[in-house]
Amino acid sequence: MLILDDRLEKTERALAIFLYVLLIAAITVNVFARNVLRTGSSFLLESAPAVVLWLALVGATLGLKHRRHITLGVLLRALPPSWRITVDRLASLLAMLLAGALCYAGVFFVCNEIDLFGAWGWRAVCLPLFFLIVFFRSALRLTMGRIPSLKDAA
Repeated sequence: MLILDDRLEKTERALAIFLYVLLIAAITVNVFARNVLRTGSSFLLESAPAVVLWLALVGATLGLKHRRHITLGVLLRALPPSWRITVDRLASLLAMLLAGALCYAGVFFVCNEIDLFGAWGWRAVCLPLFFLIVFFRSALRLTMGRIPSLKDAA
């Protein structure tokens, strides 16, 4: 499972770099076309928010991998070390349940987007993929049972 998670991280890093370069290129081309050639691309203008969403979600899954996501560190600091693992496991279980439900709903959302917008609706596939990765990483964290340190809570 850890090997799969490491490979997933490498894929996410490559995708994040690709998306960032794509976003910069699309914006640069559109600004150049609009200001120099006096024509703009509505496709580039409409695709930029989708690329930003993909980039944000990929970054969020990488943050989850490295435990750099938002946490309630004050609560963790207030607990004795013997309770931290229980709270961490409970949080991981709740995250799994929520991510699983949102992944399920995300699949239906993508189907509706495809029905409404055709092939352009596939851009929304980032949502169920994001929740699937959150589900996987939460399950991994739940099974690992590592006691969160106070550094993790910072």
